[in-house]
Amino acid sequence: MLLGDDGELLDLNPIEKPKPKRKPLSPLRRRFRLLLIGLVIAVPSLFVGRESLILLPAADHIQLSGTERTDNFGIQQVYVPAGCFMLGDTMLDNWSSPVTKMCFHQAFWIDKNLVTNHDYDAFVHANGYADNKLWTPSGLFWRNSVLGTGEIRSDHDRSTKCAQVSNTAQQPVNCITWYEAYAYCQWRGTGTRLPTEAEWEYAARGPSNNLYPWGNSFDSATSDVALYIGYIQGVAAPTGSKPDNASWVGALDMVGELEQWTNTIFRRYPYQADDGRESNEFSKYDGVRITRGSPFAFRSATRMWWAPGLVDTNLGFRCVNS
Repeated sequence: MLLGDDGELLDLNPIEKPKPKRKPLSPLRRRFRLLLIGLVIAVPSLFVGRESLILLPAADHIQLSGTERTDNFGIQQVYVPAGCFMLGDTMLDNWSSPVTKMCFHQAFWIDKNLVTNHDYDAFVHANGYADNKLWTPSGLFWRNSVLGTGEIRSDHDRSTKCAQVSNTAQQPVNCITWYEAYAYCQWRGTGTRLPTEAEWEYAARGPSNNLYPWGNSFDSATSDVALYIGYIQGVAAPTGSKPDNASWVGALDMVGELEQWTNTIFRRYPYQADDGRESNEFSKYDGVRITRGSPFAFRSATRMWWAPGLVDTNLGFRCVNS
């Protein structure tokens, strides 16, 4: 034994007193405790997941935008990563506003070039016109009414006016109706289709919201990015002739060559994909369809629209795959 400062005896070998036993938790309190533990574990991972969801598209854009591939038909496509941009342009007419933030949570591929005469002739020679499953009901009605039941449009059966603008293998195919463009993209395989106008504009402008596919400036006297001069003279240039007009993902001739059909039925903005404008429930008579990429108006947000059965030297298209 030892004496402490206060004179009390100190026991160097104290006897440990037994701890009182805990009462078992009731079922209700046990459930509540498990719930709290679950929240402690889940909440941090939830925030990490959200942060990743926001950051991944940006990293994806840095690493993968501009990646190219060649599909089974030998057609080059460029990769469009997931991300957001501002759809529309208040500096244009009322049809291009209000401006709306659009986000793509899934990436897609878009044809690097406009579909060429060579590309389209492969569809013709493969009896694409006779394959009913490639056509919408209204497209079948158009085909049977204009071309005759069972007839197949020949690659040489284009008017002289159309051929004067585009007739060689690597020029963009023109004088194509929306019905034909739709059937061609379907023919290229599962997941291939016409782009929505929102997809088209995103592939042209990107997350930086460029005014033009190549950037934010254009000088008609010095820029070597557009093909409109050649087009006015009556001849479409071979696809890819102006590499300086590439968009942020590497898509060429998004503007300045031919107008390009999209899947979208014309409706006013704000754009809502689920309001029927992207519906695949086709009737005998479709509404007018949006075209993008005017040969004369170069701003990426420019919208135009035409009847789906229109044949014009100014109309071409490209496909996307998702």
